[in-house]
Amino acid sequence: IFQDGSRVCLNSGSRLRFPRKFGLRERKVEFEGEGFFEIAKNKKRPFIVDMQSISVKVIGTSFDAKAYPNEDYISVSLEKGEVVLEGNRLKALHVKRGEKVIYNRKTGTYEIVRPKDIQSYSAWKQKKLVFKDTPLAEVVKTLGRTFDVQIEIADEAVLNYSFTLSTDNHDIHFITDELEKIAPIYFETNEGVMYIKSKK
Repeated sequence: IFQDGSRVCLNSGSRLRFPRKFGLRERKVEFEGEGFFEIAKNKKRPFIVDMQSISVKVIGTSFDAKAYPNEDYISVSLEKGEVVLEGNRLKALHVKRGEKVIYNRKTGTYEIVRPKDIQSYSAWKQKKLVFKDTPLAEVVKTLGRTFDVQIEIADEAVLNYSFTLSTDNHDIHFITDELEKIAPIYFETNEGVMYIKSKK
């Protein structure tokens, strides 16, 4: 919780840098990883979340931001209020409640979508893992961060599969068993590394 009453909840592998006291004109923080922000309203001092490639300018709102440094995409999912995204290759993009922006760091392009359940993107706050038609490559990144485990793709063919799964069970073996039921893949552990292979 910040001195202005704003709150942030960080997911695994995330970092937040902020001053001891915010300035008179703005409330600025530097962020990487994934976090859920609940920002206290103050029109005279906007809250700015700097994510290197782009920044989120907020007056008062709730949103999920995902900006891991080793990933090409940054996403912002807005639950309440309105924000403005800005960057070197992005000029004042207004995002409204219920919208999700996916920004490509490499190309400077973006996409705005309106998911049916915007809250699912911050389900991790309730210790839930939610995948909705999620490519296996993204599933692997999430599991690796959540459980601090190295996961390798042993067969490129498995990258063609996507997964839909929601669980609050935080046993990685339970989750891998569920993933094996969805697609013809299997997990094999060798010397502390999990390998994903194709059953075909």
